[in-house]
Amino acid sequence: GFVSRNGENYVYKWFLRDIAEGDYQIRVRAKERHGPQTDSTAFSYRSDRTPPVITFAFKDQPYVEGMLIKGLENISFKIEDASDVAITSINFKGGPASDNVELAWNKKDDYWGLEYPRTFPSQNEADMYILTLTATDAFGQSTTEVYSFKYEPNNLFSVESVKTLAVN
Repeated sequence: GFVSRNGENYVYKWFLRDIAEGDYQIRVRAKERHGPQTDSTAFSYRSDRTPPVITFAFKDQPYVEGMLIKGLENISFKIEDASDVAITSINFKGGPASDNVELAWNKKDDYWGLEYPRTFPSQNEADMYILTLTATDAFGQSTTEVYSFKYEPNNLFSVESVKTLAVN
């Protein structure tokens, strides 16, 4: 409501943080004492109090904790929010060298993908890698998701051991 008057100017203040989520047109109506009035759109306002929602997929399949990921190029993320979003960070850690790498990312259409780090694959099938992704919307609301999985580079191949007989 009304806050102050400075000569011919009036100052009004409303708290928009409590209105329901959505897009609004803030309109102003001024009426002179002798009758004429003016209506005008002052500005647009978006109320967004919900943090982004992150969806992880591997080769278009939903994430399952502990799943085997072959090749980071096959991981994608969809980030949904009512306002613009940006990835704040993606961290990849695990493996025999205890890698702890901040990953770069790229966006293709509605999905985000990962750039390849230099890591060493694990020889132990029980080793898990952890991928932590943080996204922030235009209103500063953040979401952090943590995914743990087994990982092998897509270009890794295994050769089975062959039994041989040593001869002197």
